[in-house]
Amino acid sequence: MAVKKDGAKICDVPCQIWLPETPREKPIIFFSSKDDDHSTLLSPPYDLEATIVGFRDTVDAIVRAQRVYVDDLHCEHIGKREVNVSGFFDPELLTIIEPLSGDRPNDVTHIYIDITNNKLLEPVQSIERHWTGNRKVTTHRTHKIKVPVLGALSFTKHYKEQETDSRDESMLRRHLVAEAKCSESARTLAECDSRIRTYIESPLLIASFAARQSTVATGWMAIDSSHRVSCYRTNISIPDERPRSNFTLIHPPHFMRFFKAAVKAYERFDPESKMLIRQALFKVLPSRDKTVETRYLILFSALESIILWFRRLYQYEMTIESSAAWRRFNEDVRGLVKTHSAFSDEEKKGMVIAMLPQLRRIPLRTAYDAFCSQFSVDTTDIWPVFGARGCLADVRNKITHGEAFQRSAFDALIRAEASLEVTVERLLLAVLRWPQDESSVSPKQLKAWDWLNDRPLSELMDEMSQ
Repeated sequence: MAVKKDGAKICDVPCQIWLPETPREKPIIFFSSKDDDHSTLLSPPYDLEATIVGFRDTVDAIVRAQRVYVDDLHCEHIGKREVNVSGFFDPELLTIIEPLSGDRPNDVTHIYIDITNNKLLEPVQSIERHWTGNRKVTTHRTHKIKVPVLGALSFTKHYKEQETDSRDESMLRRHLVAEAKCSESARTLAECDSRIRTYIESPLLIASFAARQSTVATGWMAIDSSHRVSCYRTNISIPDERPRSNFTLIHPPHFMRFFKAAVKAYERFDPESKMLIRQALFKVLPSRDKTVETRYLILFSALESIILWFRRLYQYEMTIESSAAWRRFNEDVRGLVKTHSAFSDEEKKGMVIAMLPQLRRIPLRTAYDAFCSQFSVDTTDIWPVFGARGCLADVRNKITHGEAFQRSAFDALIRAEASLEVTVERLLLAVLRWPQDESSVSPKQLKAWDWLNDRPLSELMDEMSQ
């Protein structure tokens, strides 16, 4: 493959490429060379490009790798003159364009997007196995949603039979796929990876929130009558295969109504609002590699992102909006502090003056109460965020300021984290205009599960306030 830096060709390196078989895998590019100059490939990122020519001098494929980094570079000297240089290229984006031959009309391009697991997006399918070993897959129901440019996006499963070590047995591998059709050619879409991912990002994020299971698109394929284009992204985090919770936020019978309504509500936001709500949605998704304290701070940050969205939407950030009016007020108060007899020394006067900017910003608690009032969010049945000794905000402050909790308070901390997660989920449901009564965090549902009722809430709050 030709190695390029800033558009200029540096050298040619022989490579082997292994493509992923499942959405949880990433492509592998291995290179091995006898050229000692290749041991100096230490200034990434590079771009790779190659054209694979068949036996009849026809182009079989064009391979492009963008923003490539070198990993695990080895240089082995054999004797005085012979050297063996090997390593792995790690591209952020790998694109493969394969010309096709056929007389099919070029009026539609089929797109297949590989995505990771999501229990709510899975289609209802049945598999019949014939005595000959053949399998028949019947799809009874799929979830569909409209997205820009791609049109109707249909979520289904693709199957691949794979041989095992036993000659008499085989394994059926399956993965979730989003299918779509568009009028743009496959070759044109080869340059549109970021755009395609932008179109599908919002639906997948909403579905992740509903299922409490992070779901991402890892690669996609576009096929028309003249080309097959495959794109693979490697600079993404592959989420856990199994969800952290067995209980989805939205019950399966309500999911399709929620999915369409929530995506529609999300797409109506302006870019700045989308950024804040997207940030909160990402933060509330479960993660297995976080401590309780870290998870707690992430959830509280999500809560603040939601309230910040509300502040900016309803002009609830500043007590004094006008900059000129604030400057006059600030000067008046400074003058009062400097001449007031309540202060015995200049140091304390300076402390009070340094705190003046806080007077301009509406307190988080006030903005939170206004949000709950505006969107009719009821949180009286769970651990309060503000107001009481040992509230969720107090716990956040203790963690932020580095306080250590006693072992006896660890159970209470876990329950506080669960309460904060429910609170954030209720706020996000309100933002997406979905009634919390049709979710698993409704007061009725939590009561039915006897949620946190084995210990009085006052006892838990007392433990966290010590």
